[in-house]
Amino acid sequence: VKQHLYLDLDSRIVFNQQHSLSITAVSQYVHLGRVVARDGDIKPEIANRSRAHSQALGPLKKAVFKNRALEPEQKKIFADALATTRLWYCAATWNRLSDSQIENLDRQAMKRFAPLSGIEWVNRETRSSTAQVMNKVREPLAFLHVRIARLHYLPRLMKFAPEPLLALLQATAHISSAYIAMLKEDLN
Repeated sequence: VKQHLYLDLDSRIVFNQQHSLSITAVSQYVHLGRVVARDGDIKPEIANRSRAHSQALGPLKKAVFKNRALEPEQKKIFADALATTRLWYCAATWNRLSDSQIENLDRQAMKRFAPLSGIEWVNRETRSSTAQVMNKVREPLAFLHVRIARLHYLPRLMKFAPEPLLALLQATAHISSAYIAMLKEDLN
């Protein structure tokens, strides 16, 4: 016997006349460690990644960055393993970022790289000084980091994505904010 499920106007999933389950619509939720917003906005995810990165930097500043016995390259490896992974988690799946979101990500990365480069950095630094520090430690700026992550993810997407997802990506390729459009820009 088939049972029909439907969602009524009171946000209840109704199984039959005697059994129903209430659900609540939310503006955002965490799924597999990533903040998913109902409207597709990436701001909550960027804020979450930035917060996780800052939390990870606290112990590094005390135990690693101030340790004179460690070479700068060793400090960078610690920072990459313990903090940077939190900042760039799921970057391959992010939608198009605004200029202010890119600047926020650059500021977060600077919190890690400035101590490694020997440059005193404060939040009022200009974008050009950010680029100078990132160049000194041989790291890409945020927009390049996201592009690299997307390109790194592409082979897995092509190999393991289900056919409906690939069809959806192809059908939306003409939209400038679509994932495939961003990949085309990354490849150029």
